[in-house]
Amino acid sequence: MSQLFSNLIKAYGDRKDDGVIQVSFTLPVEYSQKAKQIGKIYAEKLGLRDVNVTTVERVGEGFTMFVVYGHSDVVLDVDKIETHVVDFTIF
Repeated sequence: MSQLFSNLIKAYGDRKDDGVIQVSFTLPVEYSQKAKQIGKIYAEKLGLRDVNVTTVERVGEGFTMFVVYGHSDVVLDVDKIETHVVDFTIF
């Protein structure tokens, strides 16, 4: 993304605009060798590319926690984001 489109933003991990994000989540699956592949496929279904599952941990009976990195193609135009702002005074 160039300076011309400075209102467009994209996540970055190692390099500006590389789109790399980290996501952690827990799934109701037993910790096993298959669990890592389940976590990878889940992240891909979220829209991430080039998924790297870095952490797979048992977090209770029948639950596994994952930390994954992947590339996201999401780009936001911050000028088009609207929000309600509340004015207040700090005493």
